[in-house]
Amino acid sequence: MMKNVIIRIFSLVISIAVLYASTYTVLSSDEYKNIHVNTGDQASDIINIAKTQIGFREGENNDTKYGTWYGLPNQPWCAMFVSWCARQANVPLDVLENCAIAAPDPGYFNIRYFDGEVYTPEQGDLFFTKNFTHVGLVDYSDGEYFYTVEGNTNDSGSDQGIGVFALKRVTNDYYFGVPDYNYRSQKHMCNKAVFVATSDEHPHYADYICSYCGITHTDDSVIGYESDCVLCRSSVPMLLGDANADRNVNVKDATYIQKYLAELADIPDDMFMICDADTDNVITVKDSTVIRKYIAGIVVNTPVGEPLI
Repeated sequence: MMKNVIIRIFSLVISIAVLYASTYTVLSSDEYKNIHVNTGDQASDIINIAKTQIGFREGENNDTKYGTWYGLPNQPWCAMFVSWCARQANVPLDVLENCAIAAPDPGYFNIRYFDGEVYTPEQGDLFFTKNFTHVGLVDYSDGEYFYTVEGNTNDSGSDQGIGVFALKRVTNDYYFGVPDYNYRSQKHMCNKAVFVATSDEHPHYADYICSYCGITHTDDSVIGYESDCVLCRSSVPMLLGDANADRNVNVKDATYIQKYLAELADIPDDMFMICDADTDNVITVKDSTVIRKYIAGIVVNTPVGEPLI
């Protein structure tokens, strides 16, 4: 009888250990990928990225991917979660700075602060407990209440919790940090999100307008380079020996010159210097030979393959 009791107790202990190990594996695994596709609306992007993390649970001793990313693992991570979301949303640093603590000084997150007793929060705002022990992101507000996505909390809204949760809070009880998402940042990479069309300056290139700063750029990779276009050839440095104007020097160029000599191809006037691979001011079979030597790795006395300025 005693032996059966011991066996049952041992089995129970093993079951609890297995259950704990299984639970810890779930909590510690990084299964929460950011699958949100940014739209350029930073206030919307930051909260929608945060929503992809709802359900994430920290590992042992505050172990999270947000703390690891920030460089401060095993620390309270509510502010680092906000910072991680901001960077994923491509919010420039001069709009919302990285921060590892829920601090009241505007210099920490580089934002303005307002009291919920006189301010109605908006999507993308940060909220702070009035003793600055916790920070998270605002999804939306109905006036009396606001709705959040926040890290290092739990179902009851603790400032030292276990994961990422979506919660409801009373507006008057909090301060709010307001990033200036409309600021024309000087710390961003222009994107191609708003507009793509044939460039007015060049028929084979495209113009795009950066969705953040509004600056128009001409991109020669969107529509593409055409070798028989004078504008295309004049807009990029040509390589000596690139007879067919495809931006490469290869056997096709040697063949093109031979076709020209056999009167099977034409060399435009503006391509004459490009085809004169031996730089003797005439197009002969020697130019084809120089190109073939260059391709074979044989040293030649002309700058074949180098840009002509």
